[in-house]
Amino acid sequence: MSDLKKYIEIPFKDKGRDFSGSDCWGLARLFAWLEYGWKYPSLLAGYKSSDDGEAIEKLAEKTSGLFVRVKPGEERPGDLIHLRVKGSNRHVATVLAGKRMLHTMEDVGVTAGERYDCNPWKMRVIAFWRWRECVAE
Repeated sequence: MSDLKKYIEIPFKDKGRDFSGSDCWGLARLFAWLEYGWKYPSLLAGYKSSDDGEAIEKLAEKTSGLFVRVKPGEERPGDLIHLRVKGSNRHVATVLAGKRMLHTMEDVGVTAGERYDCNPWKMRVIAFWRWRECVAE
């Protein structure tokens, strides 16, 4: 795993997909590509902004075939965490070692190291997902 500092310095940018700025999916996608070589779809055409909870929930349903649901407790670094924020199922983070996560939110930016098994996140976890291409690993 590379130094997480390069990700922490990325500003939040609605629909961003690179180091100049990323939203939560953009950050998860960038991290997956650079750290594991996994190429998640962009999904840019599927929502207007990161506040479009309904569209993002629909995208999560449509892309679920690309991922395999993982039982809580069996997640591993690189898996995705689907989280409920602002009243909808629209946030994604990446599992890091030690039950920690990498994610970004507007007005907060990128954080690496928050525990997803403690408050305030524990009650917001919806599911864990593993990229289908690496299930056999």
